[in-house]
Amino acid sequence: MVISRYRDRYSSAPRRLAALVVLGLCVAPLTASAQSLPTGWSTSDIGKPQIAGSATYANSKFTVAGAGSDIWGATDQFRFVYRQLTGDGVVIARVDSLQQAHLWSKAGVMVRETLAAGSKNAYTLASSGKGLAFQRRTATSGSTLSTIVAGAPPRWVKIERTGAVFTSAVSSDGATWQTIGTESITMAATVYVGLAVTSHNTSQKVTATFSSVSVTARTTTPPANLAPTVAIAAPASGATISGSVAVQGTAADDGGVAKVDVRVDGGAYTTATGTTNWAVTLNSTSLADGAHTVTARATDIAGLTTTASISVNVSNAPASGATAAGTIPAGYPKRVAVGLFEDTGATWMKNSGVRWDARYRYFVQGWVNNWGWSPADGSWGLNFLRESASQGYLPVVQYYVMNGVSGYNESAFLATAQNATKMADYFTQWKILMQRVRDFGQPAVIMVEADGFGFLEQQAGHNPNAYAAVAATGLPELANLPNTVAGWGLAFLELRAAVGASNAILAMDISGWGTGKDLLYFNVTDPLGPEVDKAYAFLAPLGLAPNQTGETWDLLSNNPLDRDSDYYTTVGQNRWWDTSNTASIGSRSFNRFAEWLRLWNVKARKRWVLWQVPLGNSNHLNVYNNGSARQGYKDNRPEYFFGPEATAHVQKFANAGVIGLFFGAGASGMSTYTNDVYSDGQPFMKSRAGAFLNAGGLAIE
Repeated sequence: MVISRYRDRYSSAPRRLAALVVLGLCVAPLTASAQSLPTGWSTSDIGKPQIAGSATYANSKFTVAGAGSDIWGATDQFRFVYRQLTGDGVVIARVDSLQQAHLWSKAGVMVRETLAAGSKNAYTLASSGKGLAFQRRTATSGSTLSTIVAGAPPRWVKIERTGAVFTSAVSSDGATWQTIGTESITMAATVYVGLAVTSHNTSQKVTATFSSVSVTARTTTPPANLAPTVAIAAPASGATISGSVAVQGTAADDGGVAKVDVRVDGGAYTTATGTTNWAVTLNSTSLADGAHTVTARATDIAGLTTTASISVNVSNAPASGATAAGTIPAGYPKRVAVGLFEDTGATWMKNSGVRWDARYRYFVQGWVNNWGWSPADGSWGLNFLRESASQGYLPVVQYYVMNGVSGYNESAFLATAQNATKMADYFTQWKILMQRVRDFGQPAVIMVEADGFGFLEQQAGHNPNAYAAVAATGLPELANLPNTVAGWGLAFLELRAAVGASNAILAMDISGWGTGKDLLYFNVTDPLGPEVDKAYAFLAPLGLAPNQTGETWDLLSNNPLDRDSDYYTTVGQNRWWDTSNTASIGSRSFNRFAEWLRLWNVKARKRWVLWQVPLGNSNHLNVYNNGSARQGYKDNRPEYFFGPEATAHVQKFANAGVIGLFFGAGASGMSTYTNDVYSDGQPFMKSRAGAFLNAGGLAIE
C-alpha cells in the first residue's frame, strides 16, 4: 500500500522518536463519583441518539453507556469519551466487558477529526457477537470501511496515528499485538481521541467497561534540513543557442528556496527571477561560439546550496548573408529578391520605375482551367509565368489548392489528404503545373500550401507516418511512395522529377505555430530551439531530408502575418513586433523572428523566402482600404526593411537565410502598395523600397 504522510507541521520525512508523553491516566486511582472523569476528558453523545448515554471513571476504569443506531455508513450515533491530541500518538484500552443489544453492539478506541456525526474517523473495536474490527471513514460524510478478525471482549484495542497513517491492532495480553490494518486518512493536526460505545439499537443502550486506558502523544524532533533541489528545464542540454536566450527551471526545498543564481562556465552568478519557478536571460553574444556550461545554483533559507548544469553550443549569427546555410537555387537573383503581389494582366509594377525582382500570386482551386474559361491544361498558369518573365520578374506562385479541395475547411486538411479520390485530382493538378513550369523553361518559385504543413502536423498528431492517400491515388508516378503524410510531402518532389521540371524551385511552407505553440506572437517567451527541432522531426521525412525520390525541397517559405498588425489591434489582439535592434528573442520582436528563421536555416540547410509580408506603414489611417490615399491599417514591416536602417535589417535577415521578401495584402481591406502614401506624400514602397533596389539592393552568394 502506498502511504501518504501527514504534512504541515508533521513532515513526511522519517523522524526520530524523541519522547513519549502519557497524558494523565493510570497514574493514581481516582475516587468514584457519578459523571466524574479525569482532568482533560469530556463526554458527549455524537449524532443525537434517541437515548442519552453516560460515562464515569472510578478505580482506574471507565464505565461508558451508549445507545445509537451504529458507528457505520455516512453518519454515526454513539457515546464518546474523549480528549484532544495534537500530532502523532496512540490510544490504547482494554475492553473488559460489553453488554449486547445487537450482535454489532460495539466498544473500542477511536481517533476522530471532529464531533460531527459524519466526521472522518479511525476506530478499533470489539463487538458483542461479530468479532473485532478496524473501521474507518476516510472522507467527511463518506462511507465506512471495515476489516474484521476473530475475537471478543475482554480484549486490548489500539489505534495509532503517524502523520496521515492510522494503524489498528488488537491484543489478548497488551504485550503481543495483532495488526488488523492501516489506512491513510488526512485529518487536522488536532483531533479527538478516546472511547466509543454504540448499542446498534436505537431503543436500548449498552454499557462497556474499559481499563488500562492511555493516550500517548509522540513528540518528534524535526529532521535535519535537507539541501534544495534545482533543475534546468530550458534550453535542453546539448541545444544550440544564439542571441538572448531564456534559461528557465525549477527548484524546491523542504524549508523554502531563498534564491536561484545562474552562471556560464566559471563566470559570476546572476540571480534569477523567481525561486520555485525561475528564469534568467542569457546574452550569448558575449560568448565565443562553441561549447559552454550553464550552471544553476539553488540556495535554501538555511544557506544550503545545490547546483545543476547543462551543456549548450553557442552559434551566433554569421557576419554576412553569404555564410547562411543552404545553397541558392540556380537561376535565382543574386541579391535578396524583393517583390510584390500582382494579379495577371496588371502593370503597376512594370510602370513603377522600380527594379523589382519578383512577382507573385495565388494559384487556387480552379486555376487549372481558368475557372471554366480555358481547357484544363494549366495554360492560364503558364501565361502568368510568361507574363511575369516578360516584365523582368522572377515568377512566384503560392500553390493553395488543398483549401478548395477540402471544401474550404482548414480543419479537414488531413482528412482531405486521406481521401484517395480527392488526392488523385489534387496531384493531377500538381502534375499539370509541373508540366507547364517545364514548358516555361525558366526558374519559377512554387511555394506550396500556405500553412498546410502546419495543419498536417497538428492534425496528424506530429506523426509523419499517419495515413495519407498517395500510392492509393492510382497515379503511376506515385505508386512506389508510402500512403503516409511523409509520402504526401514526397509526392510533390516525385512528380516534379517525373515530368522533368528541374527549373521549378519548390518551397515548403513552415508555420510558426505548427508544433502547437505560436512562437512568433503568443508563446514568445518559450525557447525556440526545442520547437524548431520538433517541427523539423515531423517535416524532414516529407522531403526536407534525403529520401527515396532522390530530391529535396529547395527552399522554406513563411508568411509573417495575413493582415496588417493594427487590424488585429481592432479585434483585441497584439500582433506588433518590436523593431528594436536590442529586443530580446524572448519577446514579440523582429529579433525573435530572425532567430527562428536562423535556427530553421541551420537545421534544414535551406534558404527562406518570406511572402505576403504586410504593407501597412505608420501613416495609414487604420481604416478599411477602399483605394483612397492612406487607407488601410498600420504595420511596421515596410519601414523596418526599407526605413533608415534598411541595409542592416535586410542583412540581418539574410544572415538568417532569407533570400526573398515578397510583399502583399493577405485579405481585402488591408494596406496595399498602390495607395501607401507616407508622411512625405510619396508612396512608401515605390519610393523607399524603390530607392533600396535601384541602388543595387543587398547582394547574396
